[in-house]
Amino acid sequence: MLKKKDVVDEADLKRTYQEVVKDMQTTSEKAVSTLQKLAQSVDAKKLFVSVFASMILAPADQIDEMTHGDIPAKLELLAYHLFPFFGVSHEEITPWEINECIAALDILFIRRMQEDMFPTEGEKPQSPMDAIINLLQMQVKVVRGSAYPEQTSAEIMSIQGKFESWFERKLGIGPCRACELIWTIVQRMEEKANEYLPDLINHGKLFERRYREAKERRSKKCASEEDRKLLKIFKDRKSAWSFGFVNLECHLAPIKFPVSFKDLVQLTSTPAKKEWDALLDHIGLTQKICKRMTDPIEVREKPLFILPGKKVLLADVSNTLDVLWDRFESTAKTEQNFYDRYQRRKAKWLEEKIRNSLLSIFPSSNI
Repeated sequence: MLKKKDVVDEADLKRTYQEVVKDMQTTSEKAVSTLQKLAQSVDAKKLFVSVFASMILAPADQIDEMTHGDIPAKLELLAYHLFPFFGVSHEEITPWEINECIAALDILFIRRMQEDMFPTEGEKPQSPMDAIINLLQMQVKVVRGSAYPEQTSAEIMSIQGKFESWFERKLGIGPCRACELIWTIVQRMEEKANEYLPDLINHGKLFERRYREAKERRSKKCASEEDRKLLKIFKDRKSAWSFGFVNLECHLAPIKFPVSFKDLVQLTSTPAKKEWDALLDHIGLTQKICKRMTDPIEVREKPLFILPGKKVLLADVSNTLDVLWDRFESTAKTEQNFYDRYQRRKAKWLEEKIRNSLLSIFPSSNI
């Protein structure tokens, strides 16, 4: 039996709950303010590209779902807050702005997730269904892609690609060509990063060596004023290396990392300019489009980040292919006669897919 002092006071509980909600809102507002101030004090485009590169580039053995699974959603959130400020400032960026930007982004991202756990009305979920809905809303803000990108790409080309010329007439680009361009953009981003990555690593090693030498001179009591400043800034060799790496990345990434139309040289046939423009028009996020958005989740529908000069960055292939599928699907629905043919093709493909899957389990005579 509960004693009197153990009984929860409903008024106190509600007041505490409201204080938690208010604190989260305040923290979110401060994080947004930090991002906006950074975007106005330094070059917002360079800041976006540098943070993008810092977050998305890592050795393959260091990337997993736990460490990088939420990065596409974070980059959408970053784009939502930085794109409107492109061109406001042209000041150069440093590792300090990169770190401050990533820290504010992490805080804002977590707070947005927590908003669904604590409804702003100040009331707890009234039923298990409310809790399930809140959980789904949290997942929607993070999870991207309905399948492995190779699977979605194959589905697009096998179903929608059968009507390549029809979609090309309607949209300026067909499904197969769109997939080809997407994969080429990803490939070129990887190649470009690999081209300048050794320079970043060497620059990091340079700062690490300077730190080590300064520490040795300090132990011998012959450290210079510059040595003392260096040792005051960096707490260890790792932080010195990271600073050197990011310091050069701030200068190289905005120039070398984004992909332009001229970079699409790997394609078996050179794409027409109209195809490139059509792809950007259908799934690209521009500054103008971003300014019309009212919620960061809208950025998910425009996964190809378009920078000034029509250079692009792509954070998540799976979601991009999902958006492509939806774009072609919605276009197919605009003409009923065509949509009937399209549906028959989709049904046939699905039947073949199911049959092939069953063949791996049962004899063909039983299917």
